[in-house]
Amino acid sequence: MKTYGVNGKKNIIGEKVKKLRKAQRWSQNDLAIRVQLKGRMADQRVISRIERGCRIVTDYELLTIALVFGVSADELLMVSCTEGDTLTNGNGKQKPNVIKI
Repeated sequence: MKTYGVNGKKNIIGEKVKKLRKAQRWSQNDLAIRVQLKGRMADQRVISRIERGCRIVTDYELLTIALVFGVSADELLMVSCTEGDTLTNGNGKQKPNVIKI
């Protein structure tokens, strides 16, 4: 199965998750515990990989993380893409300028 990413990352919410977590003054473990309390499996390593963009985030995880922070999934997904962004496939090969918003 090929996995795709933008600018070498496997998700687009990682930076927003880190920003929201730090605003709450939570550790990655604190966030993982809150996610677990909502019924999703997560630990500190999972949160770290999400924040670094090294892990794909499922729709269920997206909704749970949004719920924990009290924001909408749309807010987590709001990012700006530019013409210079690149799409990569699982082999690390880049397809430049495919995102034009």
